[in-house]
Parts: sequence; structure tokens; C-alpha cells
Amino acid sequence: MVMKYNIPIVVVAYNRPASLMRLLDSLKSAVYQHKTKLIISIDKSDDKSIGEIAEGFEWKHGEKEIIKHKKHLGLRNHILSAGDLSLEADGVIILEDDLYVSPFFYDYSVKAFEYYQNEKSIAGVSLYAHNYNETARLPFTPMLDDSDVFFMQIPSSWGQCWSKKQWREFKGWLEKNKDKKPGANNGLPTNALSWPDSSWKKYFFWYMINTNKFFAYPRYSLSSNFGDPGTHFKGKELFLQTPLINSKRKFVFKKPKDSFAAYDAFCELLPDKLVNLQPTLKKFDFITDLYGTKTLDQISTPYVLTSKSCKSAIFSFARELKPHEANVINKVDGKDLFLAKKNECIEVKPVENISDAKLYYFFNIRNFQIEPSARLEEKVKSLIDQQNKLIDSIKEKDQLIRLKDKNLAEKDEMIRKFNQYAVMAEKLANEKEVQVKDHKKSIEQQEKLLEQSRAEIKLLTENLKEKDVSLEKRSNELEKRKQDIAAKLIQIEKQNEKTEHLAKEVESLKLTLKNRESETKQLKSLIEEKELRANKKDSEIASLQLSLKERESHVDKLESIITGQKKEFEVKTTLSEKLQNQLSELQDKLQNNEELKLRLHEDIKTLNHKIKIENEHNNQLNNTILEQKNQIHELKEFIKEIEKSYTFRVGKAIIWPASWLKQAIRKK
Repeated sequence: MVMKYNIPIVVVAYNRPASLMRLLDSLKSAVYQHKTKLIISIDKSDDKSIGEIAEGFEWKHGEKEIIKHKKHLGLRNHILSAGDLSLEADGVIILEDDLYVSPFFYDYSVKAFEYYQNEKSIAGVSLYAHNYNETARLPFTPMLDDSDVFFMQIPSSWGQCWSKKQWREFKGWLEKNKDKKPGANNGLPTNALSWPDSSWKKYFFWYMINTNKFFAYPRYSLSSNFGDPGTHFKGKELFLQTPLINSKRKFVFKKPKDSFAAYDAFCELLPDKLVNLQPTLKKFDFITDLYGTKTLDQISTPYVLTSKSCKSAIFSFARELKPHEANVINKVDGKDLFLAKKNECIEVKPVENISDAKLYYFFNIRNFQIEPSARLEEKVKSLIDQQNKLIDSIKEKDQLIRLKDKNLAEKDEMIRKFNQYAVMAEKLANEKEVQVKDHKKSIEQQEKLLEQSRAEIKLLTENLKEKDVSLEKRSNELEKRKQDIAAKLIQIEKQNEKTEHLAKEVESLKLTLKNRESETKQLKSLIEEKELRANKKDSEIASLQLSLKERESHVDKLESIITGQKKEFEVKTTLSEKLQNQLSELQDKLQNNEELKLRLHEDIKTLNHKIKIENEHNNQLNNTILEQKNQIHELKEFIKEIEKSYTFRVGKAIIWPASWLKQAIRKK
């Protein structure tokens, strides 16, 4: 058969492997008219067997999909996520893992879906035949008519089908009311109000009352509940078991407006339906309370049809026919049910409204024997007290769970922020690592420049030594020339004619000597400047000890100082070349004058002395440069020790505390 509607089956599983296997076996045995998708949605738990069962289950009726949630959702969020799957299809059938289905459940679901999918007053279709009043804790029997359905303002949680439209309308309402909480003034029964906020059914209850919608229930059940221990049952519960349809049948459906079997949230027949069946009630504005579970505050009409005790009643009926509404419809005379004014009714707790006859009526026990009512009431009261204590403990546990959820959410937020900080720290560490690499490269370049400068200084010292050797050779030559001059003195006497010319030359030599004196002053000033620069270097070395960054800037200054020294050396070399030229000129002139030769010899001595001083100063500069280089090397080793000893890892990045590093560098 061609598939008319895409309605997948969604099995909601948590940590009950035996229950899941039982449900899957019943699904396998069911009848399907076409290929049907099976989705097994598994909430996160420590029980790995759930996933193994789901994966090992063979589904021959169509596609199988397994959804394994990575985070624990809880029952409410799990059902909501399962309902959201209807938005991807025409509808969805939700089955919790402790259910069992009739072989004809899918046939019923598809036919009911087709009939009710566009009915505005229907919020969903139940597979479970409701036969128990959870508020009164008594059996429930719906009125019979010519259809296979009845209607209740109670959501079904033991097998239900939602169309895409029905689920979308509920989710839209839930989004608008997500920050609100239902109360007694919203029309919810007391038992539903006691449910925790983690219950999805509590909010669907409120939604149905608020929008005046109904669930369509079958008169004969297509699903049954084993009541296995889980989120809502602490132990095995069998009171929800109901007979299943085991033969194919033609289902007859009705709309709520055409049926007189429509009930409110307390399992009470709606007044307008009762009026249609018993017209004498038409002139009274009343609310139905035949179970006696509604408080007087929840009754908003002048009259009430109730089982509560009344000071006076307009009508009174027996509780003998079943269901109990039949006694009102057929006017069975008695003193069990009353139509009375609201203010004539006596407010009692539901447990106090239980009598022997009431229990005998609802539970169908022949020769009903029971302890005296007083003892029963005491027992019931003690049970109620235990129940209240249990409810209080559940509320406390619920609060603890909320706190834990809140703490988990805060921890998740902290982890998220920590991860963000870790990413940022990793980026900063990478940037810092790049900066350190750049600094290391710059230091290596500076070391190379220092080595080059040392090599240049070496060359300069060698050149100066060579010049000293050449000067010694020239002094020897001068000695030889001295002897030559002594030999030529005789010739000098003969050359008196040239004395005037020589005198002029002497005056020019005096001028050159004065120039030399000014040059020596300039050299002295240069030496003083160098001493000042040496003092500056000492202060710069001290400032280098403050921080690594200041040391790096000082290295840059050193480079500029070295370039300045290079320039000074170049100036000195040019000066020495000039002096050598002047010496050569003087030597030529000394051939003519011995006195000039003696003066030149003294000048040579002074120049040699100055050159010696310059060499000593250069040696001092070399020593300071070596000391600075050693200090830079020590700093590098010190930084490596810090990186080894005071680091911690965040992700892939290595970080060390910058504040501590600065203090350590200052101490160093």
C-alpha cells in the first residue's frame, strides 16, 4: 500500500533495557500497511546496553534511526525533542519504553490522525484508554455512545500521536508562557500542581485548559503501561494496566461537539453534555464535581453537582448506576450525589470524602468487608501524611536537582569562558613566542654586529701597530739622516744666503705647530667626550638590568655608539695620515735645519704617547663590549631557566607570568 502519511514511531528510552526490549518486541509484532520509520531516541546515561539493544534490533517494516543524545536531557526535554520530530514529517507517535502496544495500534493512529489532524479543539490523540482518575485516585469509566472515542482535558503520556500542526501550536504557546508557572487559579488539579517543573505533562495540561482543547481517547486501549521503576515510579506499579485490542476492527470517530462523552481536567463530565442528557438541569448554572475533588475556590458557578456533604440540596441522587453520571441522567433517588448551591456545600478534603459505600461502588468487590470507617480514616490520614512527606521530600529533591542543574549550567558557562580565555591565552602566547623569536633574532644580529665591530677594532689595532713599526723605521731613518745632517752642517754654514728663506720656513713651521697644539686640544676634548660616553655606557648598563626591553633598547644604543666609535677611528686614521704627511714634510725640512729636527722628534714622541693612550682606551672599550656581551648571554640563560621552571600549559600554549618575570629580571 502507498504511504499516505509520513508518521514515524519514536521510542523514548533511558536506562530500562528490559522495558525497551519488551516494547520493541511488541512493535515488531504489530501490523503496518506500508513502510514505517522507527526512531529510537536514547537519553544519555551510564547504561551502554540501551544503545546495544537499539543497534541490534532488526526492524523489517522500514527505516530505523537511532538518536543518541550527548547530554542528559531529562524526561521533559526528551519528550519535547521527540515531539519536535513531528515538524520533519506529517506527525509522530511517541512511546515511552515501559509501554506495550496492540498489534493494531498503528492502524488506529493513522486513522485517528487523518480524522483529527485539522480539528481545532483536539490537542492530540491518545493510544491509551484512560480508566483511572489520578486526582481522586479512583477508577474512571466514560459514558458510552456510538463511537470508539471520548474526550478529556487531560494530556496522554502513555502512548500519544501528534500532528505537525498540533505540536506547532503547543510549542508556540509554550514559547509565550515559558517564563510563567501554572497555579491553582489556572484550573489545574491539585495532583498536577504538585508535579515538578521537569514534567512536560504539567505544561501540556495547562495548555489544554488555557486553550480549551481536548485529547481524543480510545474506549478500547491500543497501549498499556507496565509501570516500571523510572522517573515517576519508584517501584513496580500495575494499576495502569488495561486490556488491549487484539483483533482488527473498524474504528468510529466523533468530534467533541457531537459527543456527550467530554470531560474536564478532573475527569468530570462537562455540564453542557450533562444538560443535553438531563434537560431538568438546564436552568441551573453549575459545575460538575461528582468525585468531590474540586475545592470551593475552584467552583466559579452559583450551583454545583457534587458528592460533598451539603446543608441543603435542590436534588439528591444515589450512586448505584455506572458511570456515576448515569444516576443523575436517570434521576436515581438517593443521598450520595447532590445539586446544591455552592455556599450550602461543606468543604472537606478528598480523603475525608471517602466512605465504605464509595469504595464498594468504585472497586466492584462482592461482600465488601472493610474495617470501621474511623480506622480506615486514620489509616488513610496516615497514608496522606506519608504522601505529603513524600511530596515534600520530592520537592526538596527537586530543588536540589534545580540547584545542581544551575551549578552545572554555571560550571558549563565557566568552562566555556575558560575555553575562550584559553584560546585568547594561546593566541597571546603564540604572539609572545613570535615576539621572543624576533627578539632572539635581533639579539643574534646585534651579536653579529658586535663581532664585526670587534673584528674592525682588531684591524684598527693591527694597523696602529703597523704604524708604530713604520714610525720606528722612520725614526731610524731620521737618525741616519741626522748623521747626514751632521755631515752637511758644514754645507749649511756655507749656505747663509738661504737662512732668511729658512727663517720664513721656520715661521711657517711654528704656525703648523700651533695648529698641532689646537689639534691636540681637540684630541683631549675627544678623549673627555669618550670618558663621558663611557660613563653614559655605565649608566646604560645599569638601566639594562631593569628589564629585558630596556636591555634591548640599550643594545640599539650600543650599536649607535659603536658606529660613532668607528667614525672616530676613521677621523683618527685621517689625522694620523695627516700627521704622517706633516712628518714627512718636517723630515724634508730637517735636512736643512737640526733644530727643527729636534722639535720634530719631540712631536713624534708626544704623538706616540697619544697613540699609546688611544690604544689603551680602545682596549678598555673592547673590555666593556665583552662585559656587555657576557651580560646579554647571562640574561639569555636566565630567561631559559625561567621558561623551564615557571611555566604552565593552557591548551597548546606555554605561558609564564609576565609580572613575576619583570621582578626576576630586576633582581637579576
